[in-house]
Amino acid sequence: MDKVSERKPALVQYEAIREYHFEIIRLKLWYIHYLVNNTEIDPHEAVLRRVRIIWYTGKQFWSEVEVKIHRLLNCYNREVNGFEREGIELLQPFIEGAIDDEYQQEGSCHPCGCVRRSEEEHLHHSCQWLDGDGDVHYGCFWRTKHIQGQECVALHFKSVVQPQSPFQQLQVLAKSLCRLVENCKQENPDMRYISCGSWLNAFPPFSLLFPDSWRLSAKPMVCNNHSEWWGQFRDRRGGLHLRNAQEFRKTGEFPYPSLLCKCKVTDLQTHLDSFIHEKL
Repeated sequence: MDKVSERKPALVQYEAIREYHFEIIRLKLWYIHYLVNNTEIDPHEAVLRRVRIIWYTGKQFWSEVEVKIHRLLNCYNREVNGFEREGIELLQPFIEGAIDDEYQQEGSCHPCGCVRRSEEEHLHHSCQWLDGDGDVHYGCFWRTKHIQGQECVALHFKSVVQPQSPFQQLQVLAKSLCRLVENCKQENPDMRYISCGSWLNAFPPFSLLFPDSWRLSAKPMVCNNHSEWWGQFRDRRGGLHLRNAQEFRKTGEFPYPSLLCKCKVTDLQTHLDSFIHEKL
């Protein structure tokens, strides 16, 4: 492989990250404008809780960004394109910093230690590792760090197989989830339930991995957590999910509502065992 080909995956990754950071800020600015002009929501409530626009401007700059946002809020009643344009101009230096931060964090190696190789699909599905906060990762699934006596464990999800879709191989995902549950039970025999609050619970391929009791338990989430709602606007490459973003702009409603779901660990284990063996 020549040097140009070696650089190509990293370049594609950087371009996707850059696209996403600018376009998600643009989409958030649009939503702020939509909320303050079409609802009774206070502009500061929209920025700080509904949208959390500082999420993609680099944590080290949050205090400076808040000053910029307050300046921007004085102009929220202007035409939406101008509002988006001025917002991007004000925040661009901070967005650039956040892009560099994410790209350096992702780097050319995965947290599990594997080197990314684009020719090997789903390379990290079977990997397990601990992150800096002590949270345990099982492929695309991860859980908060173990607490003795914890009855319910919070489940989280992030693709580790970009630019492929993690839902191309549901059986592999099911095996990762099964491994997570088994290890949780070994470490904490008191665990009875597993839960997850995410837009993914309204996404059919994801919900197939869980029993009926999971879907029946669904409760709507308050729109104040970034990833529980806004993750649906990132595509398998790491760039902007254009179709979801376009639908959002048409209606002002998230294509996939964020739902909190919960089920017994025994129900999930039975379902996963059946799911895995049915697919063999």
